[in-house]
Amino acid sequence: MRTLLGLLITLLILYPTVIFPFWMFINCARRDDRSGNFRAVWIVIMLATYPLGTYAYGLFGSNRGKIKLIALSILVGCAILVIVLLSSMAFLVQGLLQGAQGGRFQSRSSGPGRVYSGYSGPSQPMMVPTVPAQEPAQMNQPEPQATDITKAAESIMTTVLPPQQELMTIKLKSGNVIQGTIVNEDEQKIVLRISNEGDSGGYADVVFNRYEIVSIRGGSQGEEKTGA
Repeated sequence: MRTLLGLLITLLILYPTVIFPFWMFINCARRDDRSGNFRAVWIVIMLATYPLGTYAYGLFGSNRGKIKLIALSILVGCAILVIVLLSSMAFLVQGLLQGAQGGRFQSRSSGPGRVYSGYSGPSQPMMVPTVPAQEPAQMNQPEPQATDITKAAESIMTTVLPPQQELMTIKLKSGNVIQGTIVNEDEQKIVLRISNEGDSGGYADVVFNRYEIVSIRGGSQGEEKTGA
């Protein structure tokens, strides 16, 4: 079925473009009722305006009514085909233009922070939510100055660490000499903090009565004598 349809379409294309014009050339060349000049002129016209010249010869130069009817039928059929093709192209272009005009996108806002883009054509628009781009973070914030950090560190150290006390040297009546820092004292006794020189890094608070002490020396103070 497809082969037969293909042959029919091929015949419909070849007949008006090849078969009928070739027939007109033969008919014109073999005519005996016309002079050679007549036949030569028509052959030149048909060659110069092929294939329309062959149909002009069939309508006006041929002496056979059958040829005139076939030529007229082919021309009418070609004209109808051209009109149909032009009308189809016009409808197609019109549909494309209407689609382009009706297919514009419109944007509308629906509350803060949300934008909808919708199709405004004849059909129901499909709403596609889009998230607006966020503003970049501010990068020109002032950096903390080194003086502020230094003051903060000094404040922490002053709060946490106790003030460094002066190292004192105490000489006892027994002849021993002890070094440490005085952490507490009154008229009866002195509390001396002695650091441990080992790896533990600890200390010990030792209480001495004033009558056991011969002298106390240290720092910018002079020698202080005490005891009975």
